[in-house]
Amino acid sequence: MEIFYREHLHADEEIRFICEGSGYFDLRAVGSDQWIRIEVVKNDLLIVPGGTYHRFTLDTNEYIKARRLFTELPSWTPINRPDGDTHPIRLQYLQDMSIKAQ
Repeated sequence: MEIFYREHLHADEEIRFICEGSGYFDLRAVGSDQWIRIEVVKNDLLIVPGGTYHRFTLDTNEYIKARRLFTELPSWTPINRPDGDTHPIRLQYLQDMSIKAQ
């Protein structure tokens, strides 16, 4: 679980379907260092745009079964913070959200 809790982004969308269990996805608020916590439970579908810093942790049930879905060739490569700050997908994400890179 430690690798999922480390703050990171992906160059592509992260699409997750929760099959069983529950947990939390934390997403960075745009232009801020504040977290937005999203609880996910069975049958939830979560789409995290490419370039969005996020992390995942279990809840007290300590169990989740999720599928990651892809729209193109599968890519699992995380880009950890701060390395992602200057990645082209992060800069595009910030531009799309009308936020200048810090």
